[in-house]
Amino acid sequence: MANNQKLKDNYQESIKPFQPKPSYVANCLKAFLVGGIICTLGQAIQNFYIAFFDFNEKNSR
Repeated sequence: MANNQKLKDNYQESIKPFQPKPSYVANCLKAFLVGGIICTLGQAIQNFYIAFFDFNEKNSR
């Protein structure tokens, strides 16, 4: 059992240099943009209902 764990650890260490590094800055930027698009879409739907169906802001939430 201990030999099996040692083999797994050795394998993980040997493949570490070949694994791609995560791009934190690019991922944060993508998450920010996607979140902004979702919020903008929600606000557009809310404004549409307020303008065309005579909802007020309290009823449209």
